[in-house]
Parts: sequence; C-alpha cells; structure tokens
Amino acid sequence: MSTLYVQVEGGNITTLQPPGCIHPLTQDDDDDDDDDDETLTAPSDTHMQEDLEELSPPEASLPGTSQSDKATVDNVRSLYKKVLELDRTKKRLEIRKLELEIEKLEHEKKDVFNASMDLRRALFGYLQYNFLKEAEVLYRLSSPMSFFVN
Repeated sequence: MSTLYVQVEGGNITTLQPPGCIHPLTQDDDDDDDDDDETLTAPSDTHMQEDLEELSPPEASLPGTSQSDKATVDNVRSLYKKVLELDRTKKRLEIRKLELEIEKLEHEKKDVFNASMDLRRALFGYLQYNFLKEAEVLYRLSSPMSFFVN
C-alpha cells in the first residue's frame, strides 16, 4: 500500500517525499563552463506534478483503501492542481505588470525627450533673438550715420 505524504499549512498544501526518498536536484551539464562548480537547480512544476502522480497510484492498485481515503487523495490532487494553476496565473500577472511598467517608462522617456526638445527650441529662439539684436546694434554702430540716429 502506497501512502501520499501531504503537508497542510493554512491554505497551502505541499506534497512531501516519503521518508527515506530524496528528490535529487538536477545538474546542468555545460561543457562550456570553465569553472569546476556544479550548478544545481530545483525541480520545476512539471517534476512536482510527475512526483504527485508517482506518489498517488490509481485507485485500482490500492487494495484495502477505503472510499474516504480515495476521496481525500482526489481532493488533495484537485487542490494541488488548483495551486499550480494559481501559481501560473500569478506568474502571468507578474509578467503583465512588468510589461506595463516598461511601457510606462517608455512613455516617460518620450515625455522627457519632448520636454528637452521644447527647452532646446526655446533656448535657440532666445539666442537667435539676442544675436539679431546684437547684430542690429553692431550694424547701427558701424554705419556712418549711427551717431545722428537715436
């Protein structure tokens, strides 16, 4: 008879490995890696779902299992699937949030650029106006009749 080990804390349900069973971390075998450190990664959601299926065999192979035990196993399975779906939804929403933040920053960047262009135009106009005024004054001073004109 196989037993499904589950830990329930508040609204969280996690499946546990049977005592004495160690779930190995997978190693990344990169031949390009020059350093001798081995990189270990945790199993993905797919591995966790496969483990759940391995831990809970079909009901036909569970002799002596009562209907309430089967119902409990089914409830745990459905709750676990819901948790996985909620995790996926959460990740999708986080990605969408980041996309919106990037879009907002791009709009702010455009606004800052447009404001800087407006300032450049205003400064250029101011300098051009002053240059023309100075040129006019110099022209008047350089003309022979400038001393007689107020």
